[in-house]
Amino acid sequence: KRAVSARADSSVQDLRRTAVALSEYGAALVCAIAPADTEGGFVPAGYAVLRDGALAGYLEGGEAEAASLLTDSAARFLRRASLPDGGGATLLCEPEGVALAVEWRGDAPPVLAAEGRLAVVTEIEGDAQSVTDPAALAALSAAAEAQVRRDIEAVLARSRDLGADFLALGGVLRRSDAARFAALGTGWLRELDYTVAVRCAVAHSYDLNDPVGTEGGGV
Repeated sequence: KRAVSARADSSVQDLRRTAVALSEYGAALVCAIAPADTEGGFVPAGYAVLRDGALAGYLEGGEAEAASLLTDSAARFLRRASLPDGGGATLLCEPEGVALAVEWRGDAPPVLAAEGRLAVVTEIEGDAQSVTDPAALAALSAAAEAQVRRDIEAVLARSRDLGADFLALGGVLRRSDAARFAALGTGWLRELDYTVAVRCAVAHSYDLNDPVGTEGGGV
């Protein structure tokens, strides 16, 4: 069992998984908490990053959600997006996974390619025409893709800057080519290059109640 409970920006890990991550990768994510509005209560608040058994930093907001995506422990999360006509939309993003691939380039640092996929259900506010406007749906799809891509890039950069492999990327590289990974030495994380792509399919909430489909439905 990978997590006791999970949400988009945080998950409660058991002690065994945390200990294994610290032993194998030298870093781990643990659920951070913050005081709740009720006296004596606490709520999840992103992640604390442990490196070599000590606190190295925190992840919150989009970075924490991206960390959940990359460690395959994300739940649904919300995004806000604007429409070309000035209206807005609430996007409910359902993660469908992130594929990680490694490109080895001779003596140069390897490139990690991350491709995330999302199913997005949208509630559009404002102009009713936007509900069936292909241009509006395309804009929402692009907005969701851009936001999540930036978050993934940000958390990869944080891992590199902290020198903390809390995303277990070393395991991805080792499974790709153990000999080449061993030859990289201990400073590989700070030299790692990466590319990020995000793909999403957008539908309306009312489509979920129509198993046959409606005109102007999901794209």
